[in-house]
Amino acid sequence: MFAKMINFYKANNFNFNSFNEHQQSVFRAIQTCRTGVLGGHLYKCEKCGTVHLLNNSCRNRNCPICQGEKRVKWVKNQCNKLLNIPYFHVVFTVPAVLNRLFLEKQAFCYNILYRLAWETLEVFFKNEKFFGGRGGMICILHSWGQNLSFHPHIHCIVPGAGIDFDGNFKIIKGKNNFLFPVKKLSNVFRAKFTAELTKLEKKQVLKIYSWERRQMFEKKWVVHCKKPFGKPQIVVNYLGNYSHRIAISESRILSYNAENITFNFKN
Repeated sequence: MFAKMINFYKANNFNFNSFNEHQQSVFRAIQTCRTGVLGGHLYKCEKCGTVHLLNNSCRNRNCPICQGEKRVKWVKNQCNKLLNIPYFHVVFTVPAVLNRLFLEKQAFCYNILYRLAWETLEVFFKNEKFFGGRGGMICILHSWGQNLSFHPHIHCIVPGAGIDFDGNFKIIKGKNNFLFPVKKLSNVFRAKFTAELTKLEKKQVLKIYSWERRQMFEKKWVVHCKKPFGKPQIVVNYLGNYSHRIAISESRILSYNAENITFNFKN
């Protein structure tokens, strides 16, 4: 549908020159995906002689067709690494007051989000009250919410086990079947993130306005931690939905014409 939609707009003289170079390249990739423009491969059956042509894919990360195939491969690869232990789904979210900073300084802010999400978990892994050792995680960055608004957050799959300080493999025994206390995770994450932003502001890497700083402490910092999934494979399939998915997938598009695109979203 994406390719048909783009061709429809071109036929109706839609001004693609209004898009930047990256956006134009994405549109061209989706438009030519699995067409003769990108070339292809001929396959011939050795028994009956039937020849079959397969056109090449664009492999663009914004293409819903190509991302679907990549998701299947990614899930299969991750499933091969799973252990027979509990796995937890942890989500680190920053308050909306930081959206401006994330949009203006994406490289800095996303790197900070990844690093501090792990450093926060590492604090609890090392704490002997909660575990006392080393753990790990797999994480995926997601930059929009269910209503398709800008909403940067990280989905983490955390194994409920690790290596203790004596070098032994050990299962985490969290309270009430949870990994670590959610409120304490949130407080440590907020403290680390605000300290890092203050450090970058002093280095004049970014600018934080007074009202933003005030709301950074007034708003809730949400670290969501669910109970362990039933089977490890369910964990990876769940995360795969976030790792290789575009914002407006084909299933969301209801109709389109020369002026409007109608799509659904979860509010």
